[in-house]
Amino acid sequence: MRIVEIEAHEVLPPYQDFNALALARYHGRSIQVRSILVVRADNGLEGYGEAWGGCDPEGLRQRYLGTDPFDWINAGSDLPMNMALYDLMGKHLGIPAWKLLGPKARSWIPVAAWTVSQPPEGMAQEVRMAARQGYHWLKYHVDEIQNVIDQTEAMQQAAPRAESEPLALHDLYDTLGAHLVQMLHETLKAHLTTALAQLMPQMLDTVRDVVRAQMPDLLEVLLQREIDTVKHAAEQDQREA
Repeated sequence: MRIVEIEAHEVLPPYQDFNALALARYHGRSIQVRSILVVRADNGLEGYGEAWGGCDPEGLRQRYLGTDPFDWINAGSDLPMNMALYDLMGKHLGIPAWKLLGPKARSWIPVAAWTVSQPPEGMAQEVRMAARQGYHWLKYHVDEIQNVIDQTEAMQQAAPRAESEPLALHDLYDTLGAHLVQMLHETLKAHLTTALAQLMPQMLDTVRDVVRAQMPDLLEVLLQREIDTVKHAAEQDQREA
């Protein structure tokens, strides 16, 4: 079996109306465009792959045309092409593609909703829409523009009651805690570095020693305060339920 043709079709899946503007402003066109790869073999079979963003079909042709898809097993580059090649190999052998990768790990995987960081009211709307569509998880990256505590409180209030307690308790340390500690550490470090650089040179060593000694206690106090706030909200939800 040899690869004889490679096509790339660029598509722009439409956004949903409720968050289209937020996604477009945050990432522009780059996050919306997809490239669908169609890889044809000399036996009439076709394999399909998908690339996030555009791709270079001419570069792919120069590299892959005339080769055997089985030559690229476990290749670590061109992941969209890998997808199409495993599709081809599985069809050629009459087996699922996972059999070429190793032992079966699972029959299905849960799918999470995804969005970008928005003001609290926008995040609450994302939670409502995700829950309405059957999602149990919503993934997004916090940023320096929005307040992650306000976002979390708004999302907590908008979440269906069955999802409120796991969000507030079980995932607290994994989602809120880790991000909060990292953001606090990076923010404090940036401000303190600027301040220290402006002090008299003979005072720097003394000030740095004091800051290093007090930083862990400060972070612990700030984090514990936010943990107590979220736990209290979860306990109130449980009593009301």
